[in-house]
Amino acid sequence: MEQGASEPLLDSFLPVMKALISYSLLKHSVEGIRVFVTCCLTELLRISVPQEMFNDDQMKVIFELIVEAILKLSQASGQYYEKALSILETVAQVKACLLMLDLKCDALVVQMFQTFWEIIRFYDGLIQSYDPLMKKHKVR
Repeated sequence: MEQGASEPLLDSFLPVMKALISYSLLKHSVEGIRVFVTCCLTELLRISVPQEMFNDDQMKVIFELIVEAILKLSQASGQYYEKALSILETVAQVKACLLMLDLKCDALVVQMFQTFWEIIRFYDGLIQSYDPLMKKHKVR
């Protein structure tokens, strides 16, 4: 059984956590800042699991940011793709979907999985459109 971070370690993150959870950063008008804040917050979640560093309302806002960041996965050439991928990996690692369901964030879970579905369909369509070209040039 995995143990979470020690109390002194978590206490040392409190100033960072309080700064990151500020309204001015969570709702910042610059998309990149929101993505980087989300990346930092998901790392704090990873470090603190199974202990909870954030209250339920804060977690709901964090989950909204996570879903927003995951949308960046549909733009593989976009400037935030790597950060979004990192966020997704951390979300999977800490089983954040279960936390989302516990907090009754059902609509966000649905939105996240719809995003996954759209991304899969996009890349599948892209692969299918290149398939004749790949066969013609015997690429595989």
